[in-house]
Amino acid sequence: MVDEKLSAPLDDFKEREIEILELMADGASNQEIADQLFITKGTVRWYNKHIYSKLGTSRRTEAIALARDMGLLGEVASTDEQVTRHRLPTTTGPFIGRDAELEDLSALLQQADIRLLSLVATGGMGKSRLSLELGHLIKNTYAHGAVFIDLAPVRNPDDIASFALTSLNLSISDKKSPKEILFNYCREKELLLIFDNFEHVLTGSSLLSELLEVAPKITLIVTTRERLNLRTETVFYLQPISNHADALFLEVASMIRPNIEIKDEEHKAIHRVVELVGGLPLGLVLAATWIDTLSVAEIADEIDASLDFLNAEMGDMPERQRSIHAVIDPTWKRLSKDEQNAFMQASVFRGGFTRKLFQQVTGASVRAIQTLLNRSLISHGYERRYIIHPLLRQYAREKLAAHQLVNDAKMAHLATMTTYAQTHADRMYRGYYLEALDALEHEADNIRAALDWSLQGHEIEQGVLLVLANCEFWQTRSKILEALAYVEKALSLTEHPKLLYWQSVYLDRLGEIDRSMKVANQVIAYGEAHHNPEILAYGQSQLAMMQSKTEAKLLLEKALVNAQEVDNPHLIANCNNYLSLIEDDSGNHREQALEIFEALGDLHGISRVTNNLAIKYYDVGRIQEAKDLMDYSLQLKRQIGDRAGEARRLTTLSIWAITEEAFEQAQDWLAESRVICEALGELQRLSYVLTTEGLLYIYMRDFKQAQITLEHELHIAFTIKDYRSVVDNYGLRCQLYLLQNNEEEACDCLQKGIDNLQHNQEQPATLLLAYANYLWYMDERDQCMTIAAALSQRKFSSYLGNTAMIRDILLQPLVYRIRQRIGDAGWQQLVAENADVTLPQLVQHITQTELP
Repeated sequence: MVDEKLSAPLDDFKEREIEILELMADGASNQEIADQLFITKGTVRWYNKHIYSKLGTSRRTEAIALARDMGLLGEVASTDEQVTRHRLPTTTGPFIGRDAELEDLSALLQQADIRLLSLVATGGMGKSRLSLELGHLIKNTYAHGAVFIDLAPVRNPDDIASFALTSLNLSISDKKSPKEILFNYCREKELLLIFDNFEHVLTGSSLLSELLEVAPKITLIVTTRERLNLRTETVFYLQPISNHADALFLEVASMIRPNIEIKDEEHKAIHRVVELVGGLPLGLVLAATWIDTLSVAEIADEIDASLDFLNAEMGDMPERQRSIHAVIDPTWKRLSKDEQNAFMQASVFRGGFTRKLFQQVTGASVRAIQTLLNRSLISHGYERRYIIHPLLRQYAREKLAAHQLVNDAKMAHLATMTTYAQTHADRMYRGYYLEALDALEHEADNIRAALDWSLQGHEIEQGVLLVLANCEFWQTRSKILEALAYVEKALSLTEHPKLLYWQSVYLDRLGEIDRSMKVANQVIAYGEAHHNPEILAYGQSQLAMMQSKTEAKLLLEKALVNAQEVDNPHLIANCNNYLSLIEDDSGNHREQALEIFEALGDLHGISRVTNNLAIKYYDVGRIQEAKDLMDYSLQLKRQIGDRAGEARRLTTLSIWAITEEAFEQAQDWLAESRVICEALGELQRLSYVLTTEGLLYIYMRDFKQAQITLEHELHIAFTIKDYRSVVDNYGLRCQLYLLQNNEEEACDCLQKGIDNLQHNQEQPATLLLAYANYLWYMDERDQCMTIAAALSQRKFSSYLGNTAMIRDILLQPLVYRIRQRIGDAGWQQLVAENADVTLPQLVQHITQTELP
């Protein structure tokens, strides 16, 4: 039949018919086709009739599919953009008996006033599958794509927005609520969102009404066992399969036994099976899996003997339908005791599982997996993983509870995931860095499930080990918010020095410097009290990152001695790398760090060292070598999935691009960096990006945008109490106002910067340069020249944040004006006279002198 349909010659179709077919494929309604082609709606229907006749079908969706197969329609381009904007799982297996529903639902969604469509039916009716098929059918009519949001794991209605963000690949911020982030993202989008399994979070349905109000171009499809009872809701009650139920049963049966032959007398038994399961697609699939063991009549007898009516768990089902337990119970009874135990214990997995993990948790044999697969109690997932349908997992959990085996299963799961995580955390530094990261990523859901249970007060010691085994992974993959949540939850149950260390690291990453320093001091105190040089080294190296250079150097030298005492290569490398950042002659430390990181196969560490070396090369004029190294460091960050590290390197490249006046490239890199930092919630890195953007706009003489950007950065700097950035910001804004001849605002910013020096005097060079420029502007030339001459010396270069750019904006123009005034010889003499001036002396001067 299909071959006959596809044999029609292309020239049988008129040009107008092809046009109409193309508009059909784009999801246009008959009225929209008529409007676009300037014909009547009745004419469109006339053409449709002829098109369907030529294709040998009477349905719109089948006509589009056949037209594509015949080459009448071009294939939909598979662009990277499409892949990005459509987040719909791929459907597999037979889809029978729902063509009419697909057409009806598609027609409903073409009506402008229908924006919330609920598919309502009992569990196992095929709501999820139908919603996905519908999504794939109409997704290209939404400019910003279609996204599937599975709410099955949600237990608290307040978490709906969070799960939606995860499905949209958006990160949760610690400053904005998930709901606010979701609404802001959707506000201007033309987007289809499919919320699956809504029935157990019905009290959260008001979120959907609010979303429709703030996002006028959004369309929502909801699958639920109960209607939402919302004014904006259009309800589509999904009925059991009737006319095609037999075909679905036979299709599944033939997949299990490809050569199956159904005798005429067996069709009556098939009808009986359909009736017993109430036309429930899941029931038909499960019943058909017995075809390799039982006859159809025996299958029907088993179901009939074990039906449950309207049990407490399935109280929303009509009386004439069977419960899902009636579908599963016969299968359950056919399992051996060991297979039952395996199935029950498999319910503790989240996000699927591998054969090896299944055996470790359940203690079952490979044959048990085969049996469960044959009985459709588990199914194949991606990359040789196995999954359990949510309803089947719920059934297994009930059995687990009834057998009082929940704690035993969860303890086995926790122990298995702890060993798994520790093994791969160790493999990271044994030549399998990327493989280990990916392995931990694959089981992230199972690790979360194990941690969630443990950190509720079960097997705390195991939970702590599991947290620690994931800390490097969380940091490398930029999962800082998640990491901090688990570390702090663990610390609420037990105080562990390594947990404190990682808490300090994560707080530092998020810009909470004061808290980070406090915790780092706790780590040091623990190390001293317990005479533990390793813990002491961790605390000292972490605290050093938040200190002035002099204090940092002393701390790192102590940390290095302690790390060497316990022969911790990773810690030794970190100390050497940090020392290379703050010492002028740092080649030896850098070489030692790089040698260790390479021996460990630590791509994260190698990237950090090469990043620092690239910056060093650029500062001394080895431009091409610097760019090559930075590109290498950036590729490593992308390879290991460190988004925050990627943003930092893009920002550095943008700084270099600005100094070379490649402003458009710099803007692109900075925009990409900003998006990454905002998504990750890493405010300290975002502050750095915004400062660089502000400098870029100053370079481009776009003073309005520079002011907006720097004000945004100042707000963040105050939020995270990063007073070094606060002082720098006021210095840059002072210069910005001077460039606009706004003396009053420049003076105000300068005074605020000076006032904030009491919080931080580590790197005030930017503010001092702004002060010198202000003095020149106010005709206080002598003081100005003294400060400029002192700061022009190389010993102060490391105190400038974005060194080359700060020099170009604040220092070089000023030096040029001074040399024009006093001559080259006079300038050289002035520099020599101020060679011994120290930064503290300059700070003392600026804080004790009244502004002119």
